[in-house]
Parts: sequence; structure tokens; C-alpha cells
Amino acid sequence: MSTIFNILNSGSGAYTINGVNNGNITLIRGNTYSLVINASGHPFWIQTVSGGYSSNNIYSSGITNNGTQNGTITFVVSNNTPDTLYYACRFHSSMQGRIIITNPTITKTPRISMGSLYSNNAQVFYKPHTLAPGGIGGVRNYRLKSRKT
Repeated sequence: MSTIFNILNSGSGAYTINGVNNGNITLIRGNTYSLVINASGHPFWIQTVSGGYSSNNIYSSGITNNGTQNGTITFVVSNNTPDTLYYACRFHSSMQGRIIITNPTITKTPRISMGSLYSNNAQVFYKPHTLAPGGIGGVRNYRLKSRKT
């Protein structure tokens, strides 16, 4: 999956990211992102510390073209990417923000063939059941036993 972020400068006071000044950038591990930079005079750096530009803390793993002011930074976010990174302009300390790295959400619904269990006080009974055909869900032949004590 590849997502594009359009990043411009708003004078020398802020980067405008998809219309938001110095907004957070949220990325998901396992995805590839294109940060399209159009900010002449404002090199866009990804780094490991917050605040202004720090040449000793540049983050480079999975990143190509870091520090561009006109071009595309490609960022392949791996499982080892830190949870939080930062971006900053090399020349203007007010042009900075946070990059939040999250884990992917698992949305795949597993296919399950199972039996149901129901309890009759201390005894457990097993009765085979199947899900409705076509993955729609539902259980056939479901019966709940209750026992008075």
C-alpha cells in the first residue's frame, strides 16, 4: 500500500501537510509512503528527536531522499521503525512536527469450523455445529440446556 502526503511550506513558519500546518503524520508499519515535498528553501528532514533540525539524529532506515525541499521522500515503514519520529526544517525551528508510527489493524475475518460447548453445571458437553454456508455467520442446531439446582 502506498499513501501520498503533500507537503508545502507556509512561509517560514510551518509545513502544510495535506492542508494542516505542522500537523501530525500517521504511518502504519508494513506500508510505503510518498511524502511529496514542494517547499523551496525548507529541507524536510525526518529525525529521532523533537524540536529543530538535529544533524546527529537523522533517521534513515527505509527512507530515500531525506532532506529534500523539492521532490519525493519515500518511506518504507518496517516493524523496527520507532513509535515516534519527528520532522523538521533544516533552517527554521518553527517548521516541525511529529510522525506517529502505528501497527496495522487486523481486519481479516478467520474462517472457522467449530463445535459449540455448553455447560451443564460442572459437566461440559460437546455438540458439533457449523457456521452457515457462505461465511455469513450464524450457528445451526444451537440449543442451550439449563439445569435447575
